[in-house]
Amino acid sequence: MATLARRIGKVLLFIVIMMVVGRVTNIPANVSESFVLQVTGWLYGNGNITAENTEDVIFYMNITTVLVLTCLVYAVVMYVIRRIRKV
Repeated sequence: MATLARRIGKVLLFIVIMMVVGRVTNIPANVSESFVLQVTGWLYGNGNITAENTEDVIFYMNITTVLVLTCLVYAVVMYVIRRIRKV
């Protein structure tokens, strides 16, 4: 039962960190429009650059960035917790 509680706690910690990272990083405001249009043209073809496709690309960039940063922060937090428990 304690193992299940720890796993649930880790999942909840990851979700909380993900929410914080998502609020702190404002990817759509920090990415230039020309870069998004280039990526959209590369993914969907130059004839298919529409508002919906650019919004999709911004979403994919945002979720990828948030997940990568969340994994890094989570790894650091878990490392610090393990170091504190050893002392």
